[in-house]
Amino acid sequence: MADNFVMVEGESPEEMYRRLIALAVQMQDLGATFVDDHWIKRKLYNALLPYEEVKLTAIRQNASFCAMTSDEVLSEVIALDISKKNAEDLVARAHNNHKPNLALKVRDCEESESDEDPMEWSPDDLKHRVGKASPERALNSARVTALERTLRDFPARPNGEVIVPEVGVTFDSIGEAYDFYNLYSWEQVFGVRYGKSRLKVEQVKCMQEIVCGCSSVIFAGVLLREEKVENFEWIFREFVKLMSGKKPVTVLTDQCRAMEVAIGNVLTATKHRWCKWHVLRKAKERLGALYGKNSQFKVDFHRIVNQMLTKDEFEAAWMQMLSMYALEKNPYVYQIYETRDKWAKPFFSGIFCARMTSTQRCESANHMLKTYVPPGSAMHVFVKQFNKLLYDRDAEESFQEKRTHLVIPHISSMCPHTAPGLQVFD
Repeated sequence: MADNFVMVEGESPEEMYRRLIALAVQMQDLGATFVDDHWIKRKLYNALLPYEEVKLTAIRQNASFCAMTSDEVLSEVIALDISKKNAEDLVARAHNNHKPNLALKVRDCEESESDEDPMEWSPDDLKHRVGKASPERALNSARVTALERTLRDFPARPNGEVIVPEVGVTFDSIGEAYDFYNLYSWEQVFGVRYGKSRLKVEQVKCMQEIVCGCSSVIFAGVLLREEKVENFEWIFREFVKLMSGKKPVTVLTDQCRAMEVAIGNVLTATKHRWCKWHVLRKAKERLGALYGKNSQFKVDFHRIVNQMLTKDEFEAAWMQMLSMYALEKNPYVYQIYETRDKWAKPFFSGIFCARMTSTQRCESANHMLKTYVPPGSAMHVFVKQFNKLLYDRDAEESFQEKRTHLVIPHISSMCPHTAPGLQVFD
């Protein structure tokens, strides 16, 4: 797919460029007006970056880079010859141009032979460092891969799902993990992409997110006159009917009491989670100067909210915070603690939430709707514009679906167990 266009192992830059041009022509034939030479140049740059970082760094420092075409960028990459010393200087200057003292820190850290006085790195220092992928785990013929395990268990699954992620599954490399979840996404009818990552001081990637690469899909809307329990119950029952009787695993809402009761009555097996942003948005108002910009309490508070992984850790850290800042009788802190099972991270361990802690998808849909409906519109205008929104989104989804069928999916590494799985989605 175009969003995940990468260079294939063993492929030359010229071959990759020809493949990119062919993909661009296909997308233009489908009506993709945004596909121009600037788009091709950006995709070419991103695909070459892991292999030709030094040359691309040198080319980008040229003042005429913005005016260069994609073909000129490729020619420069092929023709450019840079010595090892110049390459190190170029990369160091590009990475440290915002932090002049960082290069000295890197040099001192690399030249130090003692572990007794390790170099301390601040968050600002690490912010501009460039990382590399962590070393791939050594191959072991006795180890069963995640893809092989899920394919072996396929005949025993009553629901007919082929690729099923499980808690605790491990991979030999980031590429293997991406291929696994890419196959899973094809079966579940969505796409994946690389998300945020974290680096160690040694410039080694220690965390890589693989997230959903698709936008929200709006199926329908419900206009309520009154937000009562019985109205929400009717909505949830109709929603389950539209989903062929399959109830959601998790539901994120604000602190609406009527919606909470309706979910408990209709979606009995569904885990109800409150939007963390709605729960904590009044912290500054209720806690005053204690929750100030440079307050240590704010740092400790968000550390407990975001970094505690188990219930015991959360409880112990919370009690320590109450004692340290004398908040035992604060009504706001007491209130959010009593409802911690609705929003705190440790209470949702092992429950699929798609890394969402707020109603961000809903807010995204609201923002989209505001571009169609002017403020203060009459009800008939609202209904008309909402239908127009549904029509436009449906047209965009149809275009993306057609493009997906015409463009052949690409897997960067074809292991023996990948081929049978690929045929399932062919």
